[in-house]
Parts: sequence; C-alpha cells; structure tokens
Amino acid sequence: MQVKKFEKAESVLGSGSVTVLSTTSFNISITILYRLFQNLI
Repeated sequence: MQVKKFEKAESVLGSGSVTVLSTTSFNISITILYRLFQNLI
C-alpha cells in the first residue's frame, strides 16, 4: 500500500513539473513576441 502511494505521488509530481516547464517556456515565448511587436511600432 505504502509503495503504491509513493509511486502515485512521484508520477503526479513528474507530470506537474513538466506542466510548469511548458507553461514557463510558453510565457517566455509570448514575452519575446510582445517585445518584438513593440519594437515594430
């Protein structure tokens, strides 16, 4: 029982970190696009 709980928590943490990474890269790309857009104007 205890091992199963630990494995589940580990997989949740793993998917969570992947989500955070993708969100961060998404925000960075939007910021870069926004700055380029401002430079054009």
